[in-house]
Amino acid sequence: MGRLLFRLLLLLLVGSPLYSEPEPPLKAGIVGTVNMGKSPNYFRTMSSLPVQKFLLEVAKGPLSEAMAASALAEAPGALKDLLALGLIRKEGDQYHLNFALFTLADQKRTRETIRPHAESLAKALEARKGDLLAAMAAYDVPGVDRRDLAFIVLGCLSLDWDGLALATEQGYRTATSSRPDGDYVPHAEESGPLSVRGLYWGSRTTDEKGFWLTTFGDDACKRLTLPDDFMEPMLRILIMLREAPMSLDDLGRSKGLDRAEVAELMPILQAYGWVREDAGRFRVRIPVFSRRDEPMINNVRAIGRQVMSAWLKQHYPQIQTELGDLSYSRSGVRFQEGFTMIWHYLFGMANERLVAAGLFADPYDADRAFKGSLTVVYNWDIHH
Repeated sequence: MGRLLFRLLLLLLVGSPLYSEPEPPLKAGIVGTVNMGKSPNYFRTMSSLPVQKFLLEVAKGPLSEAMAASALAEAPGALKDLLALGLIRKEGDQYHLNFALFTLADQKRTRETIRPHAESLAKALEARKGDLLAAMAAYDVPGVDRRDLAFIVLGCLSLDWDGLALATEQGYRTATSSRPDGDYVPHAEESGPLSVRGLYWGSRTTDEKGFWLTTFGDDACKRLTLPDDFMEPMLRILIMLREAPMSLDDLGRSKGLDRAEVAELMPILQAYGWVREDAGRFRVRIPVFSRRDEPMINNVRAIGRQVMSAWLKQHYPQIQTELGDLSYSRSGVRFQEGFTMIWHYLFGMANERLVAAGLFADPYDADRAFKGSLTVVYNWDIHH
């Protein structure tokens, strides 16, 4: 384990890669799940440079069969795959964009339009600050910053996960649909100079034998990825420490752990800022949830759903009017198809506002080992 320990320490010491590759024309993403073993595959198809250039062209307007064939001459089979994945459609002898692709002009327009709406959403949540703090007071782990807790439970679980589900339930957003490689809503953005720092809109989750780790934040900084060899014991340690501070001996007597392993991993957990030591006993410093936190989490999420439901009912029609002529809409794609990305701008900017207001922790605080995102660990499925 010594070599892997060195690898983890190296992650903390190296702040940036030694070199960087040119940014591709498009950044592709999904909400949902993709099976990378299936073909055609969304991410493999979207990784093709000719495909990306073709999609940017078709976003400007429909292309004839001859133009499409010429644009994809270096990507045999790509046209068939794009049709099968539902990313383009054919009408007569022309190909049209068939999913939410945001050009740079679309992104700039969306940011400018959404900013005041995001401020309004943040203010609606701030108006329930007393209720939110009262609900979170049930979390009884000393040393965990309530602002970290709020960032995770309200910013991620509520505004991100529940917000997307609520928008679907109320008809504002298209639900995930079955495709050859999975069930998801695809989206893409043209690459460019627009900064994503402070847009707290992205969650990434790892499931390891009944333990989950989610990071949530912006996409301006590299996220921490734990080697598989360490994942289960590290998460197991954190779940144990959620219940009470423990010594190395206490943890070493726990099922699935041994003292030597714990002793080797603890400096890493401390370096990450996830654990601290007080007089030989270790405490968690990040949100860690067990089943007994379910009522607290449900209460916070219920408040979030109440606010979002009322807010969407009031603001959605205006947003649809203001952004109803983006590239994908001009291509004949329903507005709801792109609301997944528009909602990300909305809650991402609202989260940024709530950080500035002090309700949420700042992922860029100077004492954080990794910037731009916060981490939560839990031992049951809280995603729904």
